[in-house]
Amino acid sequence: GKTLANWIQQGLPPSDIDVTGINVDRFHSYQANYEYRKQRVSESLGNTYRLLYPGYQPKTCRGVKKSALHDRLADKNAYFHDVSGWESPGWYAP
Repeated sequence: GKTLANWIQQGLPPSDIDVTGINVDRFHSYQANYEYRKQRVSESLGNTYRLLYPGYQPKTCRGVKKSALHDRLADKNAYFHDVSGWESPGWYAP
């Protein structure tokens, strides 16, 4: 709290500590809308005490960024992972 208060007063983040966890600049522009945050936060909080397995992928806010090849890869049975907003093929079903 004190760090954030000083940041607000001085107008600059402190240089002597890591403020990444409270810095709004850590978000991407596609995440900066109410509906995205509402859906993703609801899913994230719901997963707090749930057993998540390796390879778990979020279900909300998908398809924000797709490459030009996305549809062709989907036609080849690609299973997509969320990678910083991009739908990236992780594996292909037979």
